[in-house]
Amino acid sequence: MLFSCFAADHSTEKPHSARCACNRAVKDVGSSAYARALESLHALRQDLRRKLARATPRLTTPRQPQVDAKKDPELDASTCDVDPWGPVLDIPDYALVTLVHQFAHDALGEPVAGITVLSRIQGSNNAVYIVQYDGAFPLKLCVRIPACGWGNRWTAQDADALRNIALTMRYVKQHTSFPVPEVLQSDTTFNNPLGAPYILMTYIEGRPLPSVWNDTSAPAAAPDPPTNDSASDSSAEWDRPLAYFRAAPAASLTLEAKRQKILHSLATTMSALHPLTFPLMGPLVFPPAPNASSPPQDHHPTVAPAFRAPFGAPRDARFDPAAHVSTAEPSSRAFYARCLAASRAYALAIEPTDEVAGVHNLFALLLQELPWPPDSGRESFVLAPPDLAAANVLVDDGGRVVGVVGWDGVESLPRCLGWAAFPDFLGRDWAEGIAWEGGRGGGGEGAVLDGRAWDAYRADYAEYLEDACRERGGGGGGGPDGCRYARKSHLYRAVLLSLGDLDRMRDVLDAVLAEALPRS
Repeated sequence: MLFSCFAADHSTEKPHSARCACNRAVKDVGSSAYARALESLHALRQDLRRKLARATPRLTTPRQPQVDAKKDPELDASTCDVDPWGPVLDIPDYALVTLVHQFAHDALGEPVAGITVLSRIQGSNNAVYIVQYDGAFPLKLCVRIPACGWGNRWTAQDADALRNIALTMRYVKQHTSFPVPEVLQSDTTFNNPLGAPYILMTYIEGRPLPSVWNDTSAPAAAPDPPTNDSASDSSAEWDRPLAYFRAAPAASLTLEAKRQKILHSLATTMSALHPLTFPLMGPLVFPPAPNASSPPQDHHPTVAPAFRAPFGAPRDARFDPAAHVSTAEPSSRAFYARCLAASRAYALAIEPTDEVAGVHNLFALLLQELPWPPDSGRESFVLAPPDLAAANVLVDDGGRVVGVVGWDGVESLPRCLGWAAFPDFLGRDWAEGIAWEGGRGGGGEGAVLDGRAWDAYRADYAEYLEDACRERGGGGGGGPDGCRYARKSHLYRAVLLSLGDLDRMRDVLDAVLAEALPRS
């Protein structure tokens, strides 16, 4: 078949056609108003984006703590968006110190010798304060406050969302070895020393993945002396067996060896999520506590419709909470077929041409080739960090993954998009149509190559993931079959993410046809 290159490795199941839904959508165009088609597409695309799109965090340079914003030019309206954030960017030092002091006294039962606010960071959706205290066991802590966590901008839906984020992180921490920060306590109200909702968690010492991936500083020593003339060639470093890179000390790693250690460590890390499966696709929701003194109900999440607006989204008069509800879906194939049908209906209402119909016909064929589960059984869904951008992966100097942050909006996903899929930074050329910086075998940050030059890194990551799955074995999709989607997951995500955006759908078709059709 034309698009058989999309079939999952070793897959024997063929999904039924989604074209019937598309044909019904075309008939609806003639009998429904344009506004109805637009409304249907908008609602489905909102839900699609919540399930697939991942925001890129906007981090400023950490600055020294301050109490009075009027004395700090860095909090001037010209340098940051003060109005949407209100007082969230200006939490006084004494409030942070009081919060940490109460935590150390109540939760740990130990005196605190000194508490210091080290830095403040403004992200896209949260303000982050790094605080350190000296006690019997000195700790560095992270206080995270939602951007909308003040005044009447903070709603009951936001409070539920923050609570579910905190409980999801605890749930992952308790049931897997995944390196998520440990949530120490949280509060969804204003009744605390900060006067704002917050999550208090452990701080993970590490560097954002890109800073190590592109670190071209010379190693202290070469990993191995060259054994022949070919060892001096730039390709010789990454032609070594993959196992070679796993045990080398950080100080001796070349750039390519460091990248291989990152890929190996990240693949092993992601495979730790394999035990967590769910019967529906959608938001994880935890039951409410029976009373205020009850322990957190973090053991048995369900998947149910839930509010999923980013905390940094504008909360003006046009803000409609109902437009930010993410649905729970029993069938991924049916959900994406609805998205395609809505896209077709809207596009043909705007531009009723054969070309537009043809784009959607080809996409219907593409959807047939995705590795949907058989209709004979009930589909199960898995987890993945909702924002697995490179900056949210923290590594040590040698490339070992020490933490993954960014858990806002986490949802269960189809297996082809879950933990076994490529992390965002390995598939951005397909999902976003961008070029990469820093090619294989060196290049550094100055060299710009097309994303296809990174196919080899994807192949390496997939091999590491398959090794990790074989080592884990067992149920829950952790065996070799659990990661069979990895090698083509960037293609699956590019197709599904483009639904409803006609220009991006055309771009994806161009790229897919270039892969599927024979070259002269």
